[in-house]
Amino acid sequence: MTSYSQRSAIGRLLTKERGTIYKVFGSLPSAAICFPNIYRLGASNLGLHFLYQTVNSRSDFLGERFFCDFQPISLENCQPLNRFNIILFPIPYELDFANCLEMLHCAGIPPLRKDRTEAHPIICAGGVAVTMNPLPLYDFMDIMVLGDGELTLPVLLDTFIGTKGKKQEILQTLRGDTGFFVPGDEHDDEISKIPRRAIYHDLIGPPISSVFLTPETEFPDTCLLEMTRGCPYNCAFCYIGHNQKPFRFHHFESITQVMKDKSSMTNRFGLISSAVTAHPELDKICEYAMRERLDISFSSLRADHLSDPVIGILIQSGQRTLTLAPETGSDEFRNALAKSMTNDEILDAVARGLKAGIVNLKLYFILGLPGEGAGEIEASAELVRKIQRILVEEGRKRGHIGEIIVAVSFFVPKPGTPFAAKPQPGISDLKKRQQRFHASLRALPHVRFQPADPYEAAVQMRLSCGGRDTAKILLNKIKGRLSWKTALGLFKT
Repeated sequence: MTSYSQRSAIGRLLTKERGTIYKVFGSLPSAAICFPNIYRLGASNLGLHFLYQTVNSRSDFLGERFFCDFQPISLENCQPLNRFNIILFPIPYELDFANCLEMLHCAGIPPLRKDRTEAHPIICAGGVAVTMNPLPLYDFMDIMVLGDGELTLPVLLDTFIGTKGKKQEILQTLRGDTGFFVPGDEHDDEISKIPRRAIYHDLIGPPISSVFLTPETEFPDTCLLEMTRGCPYNCAFCYIGHNQKPFRFHHFESITQVMKDKSSMTNRFGLISSAVTAHPELDKICEYAMRERLDISFSSLRADHLSDPVIGILIQSGQRTLTLAPETGSDEFRNALAKSMTNDEILDAVARGLKAGIVNLKLYFILGLPGEGAGEIEASAELVRKIQRILVEEGRKRGHIGEIIVAVSFFVPKPGTPFAAKPQPGISDLKKRQQRFHASLRALPHVRFQPADPYEAAVQMRLSCGGRDTAKILLNKIKGRLSWKTALGLFKT
């Protein structure tokens, strides 16, 4: 039985939400929308909002939300997970695979498919991490959805209704369809059966946006709004640019219509995209937001396309931090990564942002990339030193010096990219590279180093590129409540 304290915590959370959808549980077939992480992160995930809106917009289905910190009961009606007909996992990151299995285990649902019966819910997983490599989840999921949900979710729900919820009939109907990967028995040649992903080419209709708003999230009381899908750039290390083609964007009219429709709920909007500055009407959108006195925030921006209207709306919106992703401090190395951006462009963007009123900077760097040596790491440190000097100079003029967060991640080979077959450096090597980079910055005032976990990167590499055997890592982790370091060690032995 769910504890009184957990129900009370859910009640307090829901009193802060606007846009929550309630239906009478038991009156319709039900879908559990399970975000495999905490509420604070899940409430900022557009995949979850898409599922919540699409399921509940139907008169023949209801959807309720689950999160890791309120498991295993739903937020809307405090129903246990095992009472739902379908379980939907939107998975943005590979490391969240383990959280899916933990949520099932805590609900009394066997994580392994072979241990479940017809009476158990139909368990589905989708999202970028699943589309990238569904094989680690092969032995756990009934259905894995590859590609865009606008094309696949209605088919899944219609099939459930049409078959009156008969699991085997649903699986047989969907097996082999575009976007649906339905595992067979344990002796199947699984790779040959992975279908094409479903591609929503035209982005017809309004952009995906937040259904509910809450202050208890990474973007408080902010309506997130999808601007584009895919990426026109082809950085050699990036999955999206090479595998989520074509690059598509929502037009000015449809984006601003969402802003108008949601203006009664909030004046804060977060524009979400893998390539914000590639949107051909970005300046026009920013100018509209400035006229309407809307607060706008962005995901990471490209320094070589940072226009004055973008900087202007950041300042008007009270944004104090500019986020850029140099990846490396070497122009030559960055060019080898197929990221066409120069240090001069980065420094110019930093200077213009700080002069306009930006206070803090967040810079993303990747360590362990193919071809990286001590010289490339030192070049990154030197770029940070140059940026720090600009920060200090501009900060002294205004009487307050902000800070630079240097956020590190490690190279993880991704399928379908030019670096897919490149080896990831060993854990000890990754540690040394990070220590070298950190040591080069330690004496710099106003610079905060945000390290990465090499063990998580090593697990991520195996889940991104590995086969069904990587399920052992996930089982090790959830069965023993182990750290990734320990779970990985058991996998290797």
